[in-house]
Amino acid sequence: MPLNIYTFSHPIIQLLTNSIINKEPNKSLYQFNYQYIGLLLMYEILRNHIETKILYVKYLNFTQDYHLIDSRKKLYILTDLSKTYQMTTKINILLPQIKIEHIDYQNLDMLNKTINKFNLNNNNNMFFILEKTLKSEKITILIKYLIKHTPLSLKNISICCTICSHEILNKLGKLYPSLQIYTTKIIYNTIK
Repeated sequence: MPLNIYTFSHPIIQLLTNSIINKEPNKSLYQFNYQYIGLLLMYEILRNHIETKILYVKYLNFTQDYHLIDSRKKLYILTDLSKTYQMTTKINILLPQIKIEHIDYQNLDMLNKTINKFNLNNNNNMFFILEKTLKSEKITILIKYLIKHTPLSLKNISICCTICSHEILNKLGKLYPSLQIYTTKIIYNTIK
């Protein structure tokens, strides 16, 4: 399994993950935790993928500097919003420029329409596939489609999930050894 797997060890992320794994009995608190785990996961991931440029503006008596995100680099989150909506609600607060797109893994026509909306002619696109739990092989359908039908390479695709199963990591490692996966916890037995 030569994947690039990054597990987050920040204490707040671990506390939120623990309450999700142990099925917090308070439903509103459970949804609240998912909102913030989505925000914090994307924060941690984007630290490695966002580049800022400094713009200096000279005024009469002083110089002001502004840190701006490189607008040539486009960031996309592909996710099944019917399952991950709670995780995505706060992400645009962190970075309004990121585009969150609903993906239906089973419907290749809709997948094709969604992907064709993007300008993928340059290599400045970064795709994050967001999942609550990574436990099924449906993710391979999306990765295979992106590699086959777009000019993207694996270095432009990352998977982000709160929990992932060891079995699916082994399968992904055999198919896509240079894929990057960000997670809070790897489960070595069946995910409920």
